[in-house]
Formats: sequence, structure tokens, C-alpha cells
Amino acid sequence: SYATGAVTGICPSSAKSGLASPGGTVTASYWDATLTGIEDDDDADPPEGRSTADLQAPTQYGASGLYADWDEQDIDGNGTSDDAWDFGTSAQHPVLKFGGFDTAAQFASQAPTFGSGTVTLPTLRTGLSGTVQIPAATAVGAITYTATGLPPGMVFDADGSGGCSAVRRICGSPTRAGTFAVTVWAANATGASTSLRFTLVVGGIEIDTDAETPEVDGGIVTLEEDRVRSKRYAVRLTSVPTGDVTVAIASGDTGAVTAGQSSLTFTMANWNRAQIVTLAVVEDADGADERVTITHTATGGGYAGQSVPLTATVADNETPALVVDADPTTARIRVQLTLDEATTESKDYAVRLATQPTATVRVAIASGDTGAATVNRSALSFTTTNWNTAQTVRVTAQADNDAIDERLFVAHRASGAREYAGLAVSLAVVVQDDETNAGDYDDDNDNLIDIHSLAQLNAVRWDLDHDGQVAAEDAASYAAAFPNAATGMGCPNSCTGYELRRDLDFDTDGDGNTWTEVQGRVVGDSDDAYYNGGSGFAPIGDEAARYEGRFNGNGHVIRNLFINRGADRLAGLFGEIANTGRIYALGLVDAYVVGNFRVGILAGSSYAQIVACYSTGQVRLLGGQFTQVGGLVGALQGGYIRASYSLATVNGPYMVGGLVGGLWTGTFVSASWAAGVVRGGLSRGGLTGSLIGVPATAGYWDTETSGQLSSMGGIGLPTSALQRPTAYTGIYSTWDDQDVDDDGTIGVAADPDDDAWDFGTSRQYPALKFSGFDTAIQHNAAPTSFGTASVRDLGFQAGVIQSLQLPAAST
Repeated sequence: SYATGAVTGICPSSAKSGLASPGGTVTASYWDATLTGIEDDDDADPPEGRSTADLQAPTQYGASGLYADWDEQDIDGNGTSDDAWDFGTSAQHPVLKFGGFDTAAQFASQAPTFGSGTVTLPTLRTGLSGTVQIPAATAVGAITYTATGLPPGMVFDADGSGGCSAVRRICGSPTRAGTFAVTVWAANATGASTSLRFTLVVGGIEIDTDAETPEVDGGIVTLEEDRVRSKRYAVRLTSVPTGDVTVAIASGDTGAVTAGQSSLTFTMANWNRAQIVTLAVVEDADGADERVTITHTATGGGYAGQSVPLTATVADNETPALVVDADPTTARIRVQLTLDEATTESKDYAVRLATQPTATVRVAIASGDTGAATVNRSALSFTTTNWNTAQTVRVTAQADNDAIDERLFVAHRASGAREYAGLAVSLAVVVQDDETNAGDYDDDNDNLIDIHSLAQLNAVRWDLDHDGQVAAEDAASYAAAFPNAATGMGCPNSCTGYELRRDLDFDTDGDGNTWTEVQGRVVGDSDDAYYNGGSGFAPIGDEAARYEGRFNGNGHVIRNLFINRGADRLAGLFGEIANTGRIYALGLVDAYVVGNFRVGILAGSSYAQIVACYSTGQVRLLGGQFTQVGGLVGALQGGYIRASYSLATVNGPYMVGGLVGGLWTGTFVSASWAAGVVRGGLSRGGLTGSLIGVPATAGYWDTETSGQLSSMGGIGLPTSALQRPTAYTGIYSTWDDQDVDDDGTIGVAADPDDDAWDFGTSRQYPALKFSGFDTAIQHNAAPTSFGTASVRDLGFQAGVIQSLQLPAAST
């Protein structure tokens, strides 16, 4: 008898046998020491372990050899010897043919064998190509080969189609040094398999940035120009070379980092003994952090061509900065200019860089209020050679008809060289007005008090009943925004509210930032005028004292409104608006509003008429049960919203809507839409979060951009459906029947002033054009859209090149 199966277990090797455990009598029997994994016990007594080749070599009983007496067995018990075995070929174990056994099936089920095949082990080095040829196994039928344990960077090509261009070959360039236990498996059609095991040693150049610790720390060294000016690291080989190996060391930028050793030599005696290299920082004039590659390239000793990098990062001690100086003739840098409106005065100021850039730097220049002052240059360019040469910009005052001193900022933003990209600085400009204010703040005599500045917008909180008269304790604050204000504020009749006369921007320092995150809390920019300890602008009006009048935006926008009043119940430009209020023709762009109970960018809560308004930005609500948050209004408790929209991202825990968080009985939304992302909420919707009243009519939300398939009011449609109409047709066919200007005449046909919408192209959402809104800005702010474009499905196969064409998006 014989056995070939693998033998495993927890017993000591002395208690293991390839055929039988101790006890009884065993004669003329063998086990396959190769396949079982149990070596011959060198015992003269049976059973005995033999190699696969030894067991398969005989093809008959023979006069001598392993199977010489196997034909002397009484198999059938009749007292005479019997012929029980078929020995097959010299690549097969014996199988039974006694009693009509199917010998072919037995031969087919035998595991393939590598016989006496061996593997020639090459000398492998990381980064260098090498090959290993695997001998063929033998078996009945087809053989499948697989390999495990290969060094990274090497592959096994079983049939010649896998990249090595040869059958049963391992090839490639190993990427990591070390000792790798490789196993190649050969399996027949029945799944029976055998293995060929060997060890591949991959040598390499090893870099250790901290030779004091036992582990290898890898290939990055950090240096600093002003403090950590040098560092040491260790180099050694990981396998014995065939002769002397020279490792040449070179810095990729000697102007930033130098290596104290240009080469190292390793011999067959000291190959694994670490040698030390010292890196040193080179001081430079620029303000950029450097990243330098130190290469280690070997020659000789079987290592020729191998190269290993080390990365050295250098933290610079110069600080890149834009230097804007209103008066370069003085030693101290000045950051404010004063101009006279009466003479439309012009003044020059200087711009330069603080440090040498690594590439050309472009500085974009823009006036924050071109109605008050303009600049003569839109951009400056600084190179690596002229970076510290000041370039001049001229700013000129512009005349107007109001009696207010203007304060604006000229913004400067850098791009180009990586260390300057995104840096910004602003120059404050004060334009001293030349008109004498006689208390008239209604220039156009429409009974609305004119707002030209953020200070005047903020002052509305002291005049919620819109008559220009405030309580004694608020008089000084109000007068600071409206100096010389007279009774009636210049309104021909009684004042009915306020109106914007220009765009306003809460990014008062012009640096492009209005908020930041500090220890998990979002706070305002401390350099902006309405920082207020990080809480930003305080909403106008509240539950106890609502804003009561009209507020006409005149198609202007308020940018970068920031409010984080986490402890307040109401948050928005307006906290709460009374039922006598009407807010119209106002855009709120790039707002960030956070509140606790009712939150919206325009208003936390409203009982008023809101017409032709829109919002973009982010809205968050921090409270819990019964809270309401919307992209435009948190809670619509009275009145209505007409011809308005929101693209704001809205997030809250309870009632969350893309346009309105909660609608109360008697309120409605008409001819409006929302396409902002809506998250959270037990009751959330793409247009409205919760409905306590009449459903929104002719209101839509984008089911794709919002991520919401439902809403308590309105109709959800995909982006393409909302963008397809380019006129008052289809889903927008009734939107021209709105009394947008509130003059009692309804609809575009009877009153052209009610034509509120610009539908753009079939790849754009409707934008408001009512009262002179800038439609181009609105279309550019909308999400990118693929429209009705689609992608054809493809099936890919490994090794077969195919292409996939993506459609163009539009904005």
C-alpha cells in the first residue's frame, strides 16, 4: 500500500507518519514524502517515505525495486498470488486494476507532479528586471498553474499570455527588498494539486531615516531653514553583492539641500553595515517650501542600475505675502487711502511681493464698489526677477448724488506660484462726499429710505416701523449710519420702508473669506466689520418686534451674509417679518446662516409678502423638535412667497425644505423653485419641509440636485425637465400670470412689469430679471448640468482596449 495525501496537525513530528501511526505491522508499503510533507524517518523498518519521482519511476512489478514483491499478494483469498496493480507511466503513481477498477479515472484524479523538476534561483534586486522559469508538471489531462507569495512588482505568467511572453515564467521588477516564500501550484481538471516551493531573495538599497530605532523608517526627511538645518540617515544593502557596490548620492536641487557624501562603497564583507549620510539645508531668498529628491544609484556587484529615492522637505523661513502700500514714501506700510469726491481725486499706491516666488505670480485687482471708486489696472504680474520691484495702481473717486462718505476695499488676490496661490490683501479706500446732506434720504421720492452701506442696512433694526424715527437710546447709533437725518427722512409722504441703492458685501476686508471653523464651531472672519465675536450679523427684528415695512432690493444683491446665532431662536437677514411687510427684488448670494429654531437666509420667520427674491449659500439649524429651516425662509407663518427661488444647501433635524422649512395655514408658494441640496430632517422636502396649510402651487424642486424625491408641496422634476423650457411654456406656462410688482394688474400680457423671469437656454434654470437683476450672475451660480445627456453602457474585458465617451456638462 501507499499514501500521497498531505499530512498536517499539532502533534510533534516524531508522532507523525506519512502512512500509519505507530502500532501493528506494516510491510512493503510507502508514503510520498514530497506530497505528504513528511520526510523519510530513516528507519530501516517499514513503512518508508520516498520521493514522488521514486514512487512513480517503476512501470511494472520488476525483478527488484520498490514494487518487486507486490505481485506476491493473495488479493482474492484463493491461496495464489494476484495481479492487482497498473503502474502507468513513469510520471504516475500505481493504481488498482483488480476487480475491473477504472484505471483511467484513478490516473486522472492523481495530483500533477513536478517530478525531479527544480527551479534555478536568480539574483534579484529591487527596481531591476528578473525572471524565474518554473518546470512543467505532469498529469493526465490539462494542468492549471498558479503562484502565490511573489515579491511585489513581479507576476506569474501561466500560459504565456500574462506579460512574461513565456509559459510558466515569473517576471518583473521587484519593488521591495526581502525574503519571499513562493509557492507554485499545479492542478488537474479534478482539482487535485501539487506544489513547488522555493524562496526568492530580493536585494536592495535600504534607506533608514532614523538609524537609532530598530525598524526601517522609510524615505522622507524633514528639514527647516531656520532651525533643523541638517539631518543624518543610514544606507545599507539588503543582500550580499557579487562584488564591490558603489552607491552614488545626488541632490535634485543643490540650491535647497546638499548631501555630505557623494558616494558610498559596500563590499561582500560590509554590505549589511549601515553607512551614514548627512543632508544640509541651503538658505534661499524665496518664500517657498522645497521638496527635493535625493537619489541613490548603484553600480557593480550585481546591483548595477538600481536606484532608490529619498525625499527631503524643507520648511522655508520666509513668509510669502502681498505688500500693498498706500504711501510707499514712508517707512511704515499704510493700508488706507482717502479720496475727495468733489475733485474725483486720483491717487497711486504700490504693490510688490514680500519674497521671491518660484514662478510667475499674477495679482488680480478689483474695486469693491465701482460706483464709489475705480482702479486703472485689473491685474499685475510679478516674475522671479522683478518680484520686489513695486508696481503702481491708480484709484479714482467717482461722483454720486448721495451725501454719504463711502468706504470700500480694493481687493488683490494672487495666483500662479504655489506658495502665493490664494493669498489676498485689501486696500481700504474712503471717498469723502461733497454733497451737503439736509436729511433727505429718499433721493427718488418713492417713500423708501435709501440704503447705500452695510451700516445703513444694520441701522434698520432700530427703525422696524420704517418711519425714520428711533427710540432715544438708539438715536446715536442710527445717526451714525444716517447723519443729519431729519424728520420724515426726505420722504414726500410718510416713509413706508427701505430700499437698496447698490450691492452690498459683508466681506468688508475683501479677502474672499467670511467665515472659518475654530474648534468645531463656524465663526465669522475677525477682520470683517460685522464679526461680532464670531457670531456675524445680527438678524433684523425678532418675535417680540418684527420688521413691519417694505424692503425693495431694486435687483441688487447682498453677498457673503454670515450669521451663526446658535443660541437664538431666529436667524436670517430678517429674524421675523410682520404681516405688513413686503420684501421684493432682493438677492442673497453666498450666505452662511446658522440658527436654533427657525432659520432661512432671507428670514427665519415671515408673515409677509416675499416676491422676486433668491438665495444661494448654506443654511444650518442646530435645534431639535418642531424646528424649521429653509433655503429662503425658515417658517412661512403668514403671507406668501411668489416668483422666488433658492439654490442654498439646507441641513436640519426636523422640518427641512429647499425653499421653505414649514408652511402654515393660509400661506402659499407660487411660481417658485428650489434646487439646493436638502439633508437631514424627519420631515424634509425638496421645496417645503412640512405643510400646515395649502399646498404650494406651481412650485417645483429638482429631484436630482436636492437628493429628495418628495416634498409636502410642489412638484419634483429632474434637472432636464426644469431647464428645458426657454419661455413661459410647459411647466412654466402659468408663471406669467403673477402680479409681481403688486400694482393690481396681473400678468405679463396686461402689465409688462410682471415679466419676472429669464429662462435662459435649455441647460439653465429660470433666473430673475425683475427690477434689473443680473441674470448672467444667476445662471453662472447654478449647478453644472449634464442635461439629458446619457452614457452608453459598455462591457469591458481584461486586456482589451475600449473607450468610453463622456458628454459635456453646461453651466
